[in-house]
Amino acid sequence: MFKTVSQANPVVVLRDISLQELRGLISYMYKGETLVKSHDLPGLLKAAAQLKIKGQ
Repeated sequence: MFKTVSQANPVVVLRDISLQELRGLISYMYKGETLVKSHDLPGLLKAAAQLKIKGQ
């Protein structure tokens, strides 16, 4: 995606994904695990599905 953009500082809009969910997903991608409260889990799983991030 970024290879085809000619702007120096492109902007990516992630609809319906909170900063907390994004941090959790990035933590999972880099560390292989993340800590999340049980009431936040559905939102995190929904965000992962939207971004096509799968578990092991």
